Amino acid sequence: MDELHKSGRSRFPVLEGKPERIVGILHIEDLLNAEHGGRVSSLMRRPVVYVHEDFLLRQVLHAFLKTYNHLFIVVNEFEEFVGIVTIEDIIDQIIGSRLPMNLITTPTSGR
Repeated sequence: MDELHKSGRSRFPVLEGKPERIVGILHIEDLLNAEHGGRVSSLMRRPVVYVHEDFLLRQVLHAFLKTYNHLFIVVNEFEEFVGIVTIEDIIDQIIGSRLPMNLITTPTSGR
């Protein structure tokens, strides 16, 4: 748990067997609220959403907004894993700098 927290990330892919077999996404806040001794499979969120590495930034941003996900798995033309992209990555690329975490994780009220 300490290693996950030190990573600075809040979402992690859950692997089954080999690295190409991603079966879910684990949110660190779900881990914090979990009972001791539970299983990752009961906490992870599904389905995993995949995007193609050739998608434009606006296409990926639209997919994030449509699915309410914050992390996608990036695949190539052979459906092989090539990376991970987060909504924070897309916003950073569009505006050219990192947003404060409270703007990304805290829902706005009354706006």
